[in-house]
Amino acid sequence: MPIYEQTYRRYEARGPLRTVRSWPITREALRLVLSRRAFLGLLLVGWAQFFVRVIHVYVVTRFPEAGRVLPIDGRMFGQFLGIQTLFTLLLSIFGGAGLIASDLRTGAILVYLSRPLTRRDYVIGKLGVLLASYTAGYLVASVATGRLTRALGTGRLLAAGATVSAAGFAACALSPAWAGVVAGSGLVGTAAGVIDAGLNAYVAEHLGVRALNGLHACFGVGATLGPLLVTGLLHADASWRVVYVLLFAFEAGLAIAFFSTRAVWTTSPATEPAAPDRPTVLVVLAMLVFFVYVGIEASAGQWSYSLFTEQRGMSTGAAGIWVGAYWACLTAGRLLAGLVAHRVGSRGLLNSSMTGTAVGTALIWWSPAPVVGALGLAVTGLSLAAIFPTLIAITPTRLGVERARSAIGYQVAAAALGGAVVPGLAGVLAAHWSLEVVGPLLVVATGVMIFLHATAQRVSARLSAPPVL
Repeated sequence: MPIYEQTYRRYEARGPLRTVRSWPITREALRLVLSRRAFLGLLLVGWAQFFVRVIHVYVVTRFPEAGRVLPIDGRMFGQFLGIQTLFTLLLSIFGGAGLIASDLRTGAILVYLSRPLTRRDYVIGKLGVLLASYTAGYLVASVATGRLTRALGTGRLLAAGATVSAAGFAACALSPAWAGVVAGSGLVGTAAGVIDAGLNAYVAEHLGVRALNGLHACFGVGATLGPLLVTGLLHADASWRVVYVLLFAFEAGLAIAFFSTRAVWTTSPATEPAAPDRPTVLVVLAMLVFFVYVGIEASAGQWSYSLFTEQRGMSTGAAGIWVGAYWACLTAGRLLAGLVAHRVGSRGLLNSSMTGTAVGTALIWWSPAPVVGALGLAVTGLSLAAIFPTLIAITPTRLGVERARSAIGYQVAAAALGGAVVPGLAGVLAAHWSLEVVGPLLVVATGVMIFLHATAQRVSARLSAPPVL
C-alpha cells in the first residue's frame, strides 16, 4: 500500500546495527526496579540489619563487658545470614514477578528481540542491572572500609564481608524472581568492596609489594578458572543456580576461616594521631590514577576481541586466543613482579610498567597488521600487571599507616568506578565512530595515567613524604 510505503518504511529496522544496543534495556530495567516503593523500603530495612550488626561489634570492641550480654560468635553471623536470606525472599515477592516476566506479560520482549536488538543484546541489558547493583554496593563498602577496620579489626571485617557475600550468593541461588537476584548482586558487591579494600590494606601494611603482586596474581588465576568452571557446569546441563550454590559454599567457608583466625589479623598500633577520613590532594591524585588504570585494563580486555574480529578481520578463534593471552600475561606479570620487586624497587617497577603500557597501547593503535596489534595487547597485559598491586603497596609509605587504611578503600572504590566508566565510554565512542577508536583511547588514557602518577610523586615530595624506593 502507498501509505505503508510512504509512512512506515522507517520502522522496518533495515538500518545497520549499532555497536551498543543493550543500554536502553538496562536503563528501563533500573527505572522499573527503583520505582517500586515496597522494593526500596525492604532494601533499606535489609541494610538496617547490617548497620545494626556493625554498631553491635563496635560497642563490644570498645566496651568488652558488653560482650557478656551481646556476644560476638558464630551464632551471631549465622543469625545475620538467616535474616538476610529472609529479606531477600521478601524482596523477591514484593519486587513482583521479575523484570523478564514483566517483559513477557506486556509483550515488550517481542519488541526487544526484533531488529535492531538481538537476544544477546537483551541478555547483556539485563546483566547491566546486576552490574549496576554490584558496583553501587562495592563503591559504598570500599569507601567505608577505613572506618570499619578501626571499629571491627581486620579479621572481623573480613569475616563479616564473607558472610554478607554468602548471603548475596544464597539470594541469587534461591530467589524466585529477578528482583531478588538484583538484591543479591548488591550484597555481593558490598562484600567484595569490604574484602578487597580490607585485604589489600592489610597486605600492604604487613607483607609488602611482593605479597601484593602474588595476591593479585591469584585474582588472575581465579578470573581464568571461574569462567571455565561455569562453562563446564552449563555444558553438563546443570542449572545456573548451581554456580551460585557453589559460590555460597565457598564464601561460607571463607567466613568461617576468617572468623576462626580473627586474632591473627592484627593491625599495627597507631604511632601517629588518628587521621581524618577525608581525602587529601595526594589521595585524590592516587584515586584518579587507579580510576584510569583499571579503565585501561578493563577496556583492553573487553573491547579487543570486537576490535580484532569486527574491524581488523581476525578470525574469532585467533582473537579469542589473543584475548586469553592478554589475561594470562596479566597474571604471569604479577608473579614475575613478585619475584623481582625487591631487586628493582617500587619506583623502578612502576616506571618500567608504565613505559611498557605506553608501548603496548601504541602498538594496538598503530597495528599495520593484525598480529602487531595482538602482540601490543599481550605487551599491554604484561606491563599493566604490576601497577595496581605496587601502587597499593606504596600507599602506607606515602601517607602513613593510619591514613592508608582509609585511602586504600578510596582507591579501590575509584578503581571499580573506572572499570565501569571507561569501557562504557569506549562503547559510546565506538557507536558514534568505529571500534578503531579503542586504540587511541587506550593511548590517551595511558598518557593521563603517567601524568597523574608523576604529579602524585611531585606532590608527595613537596609534602616531605618518604620517597618511594
